[in-house]
Amino acid sequence: MNYFFDSSAFAKIFIPETGTAHVESIVRDVANSVRISELALVEFRSALFRRVRMKEVTLPDSVTALQSLKASLFRFEVIDFASSQLTQAASLLEHFGAEHDLRTLDSLQLASFLSKAQPDWRFVTSDTKLVDIVGVLGYQVINPNSTNPNYPTI
Repeated sequence: MNYFFDSSAFAKIFIPETGTAHVESIVRDVANSVRISELALVEFRSALFRRVRMKEVTLPDSVTALQSLKASLFRFEVIDFASSQLTQAASLLEHFGAEHDLRTLDSLQLASFLSKAQPDWRFVTSDTKLVDIVGVLGYQVINPNSTNPNYPTI
């Protein structure tokens, strides 16, 4: 199975929160191929240190999370960021920005996904706006935060 994790899903691997168990089950299954955007590596650090500032994560725990990220990065295929993705992101913003409140970083994540995705790929995100947009684009979506067993995959 092929999965693309946006930053909201990817962070759950290293920072325990709602949905972590679901994400870990996908990653643990060796038959699965998990891809992330190069952007997720930057966004992860931003989210981690925001949690440190908010005192949700201690500074020593953030160091541990970063070490864990670096040690396990080999398990993920990182999609390099390309300038063509900027053009795709701009187009996505024009199409989904007004009605679906698509934002810059989410459009870049989505453009990264679309640059490589095949029809059978699954997009994993905790962002309900992205759940809707990816569904409109015709891809399967998994929301690891969903408590409704009939909802996580669209």
